[in-house]
Amino acid sequence: GKKKCFDGNTVINLKRGVKTMQDLNPGDILEDDSRVTATMKCLAPKKMYSIKKIIVTAEHPVLDVETNFYIPASEHKDSVLISDYIPHFVYCISTSSKRIKIGDYTFSDWDELDYMDRDELLRYGTSLKEQCLINGGLSQNTRLPMKIGTIIRDIRIANIIPGMNLKNGSKILATIKTEPLDTYEYIQQQIEGSENLVFKTKEDILHGGEKMSKKYIGKQSLYHIITNNGIIKFKNITL
Repeated sequence: GKKKCFDGNTVINLKRGVKTMQDLNPGDILEDDSRVTATMKCLAPKKMYSIKKIIVTAEHPVLDVETNFYIPASEHKDSVLISDYIPHFVYCISTSSKRIKIGDYTFSDWDELDYMDRDELLRYGTSLKEQCLINGGLSQNTRLPMKIGTIIRDIRIANIIPGMNLKNGSKILATIKTEPLDTYEYIQQQIEGSENLVFKTKEDILHGGEKMSKKYIGKQSLYHIITNNGIIKFKNITL
């Protein structure tokens, strides 16, 4: 998907103090009282844009105050192209308000819903939290088979970084950490994760682990990865 991220050194004002974008954690409270619900780390593109020293990806939506519509950062009147961006990673957050305020500018977070969608959902009383496309994941101790050179090694999902490759050849484009969420043990699959995991079998796609035996084990921060082909394979499981 399109990257909607910032330079890691982007300064974010918190309710108490400041942090850089790369140092934010789920649960941090921002200056406008919104809460960081998840953090994302992505492979950086070669081209970025600077909006009054806020370095951001081309596609990241920023509010155009003249029209009151969100537009890609690359189209903002204050944007300047950076054609030789050097850092390997860029970062973003998901927030409870679905907005990120930085200085005089308001950006969307990385949730894929656009603002017309959000306005519609709110009008009909649907929770934004329920509509986040990535509102879940696997427990931090989940081990995935990674290909490092010619070696296959099981690595905890919490330690995986963008650019690594899964055993099946999928490339990791982004990693995500959530705030503590309801977590379940999937009995037969012997994995732990959110209730909304989507399993792919030869016969069917099972949304939310339907037809699968699972038990609630409490709340914990969960981890998710985005791959270039949308598939995560491990332990004879395909997600």
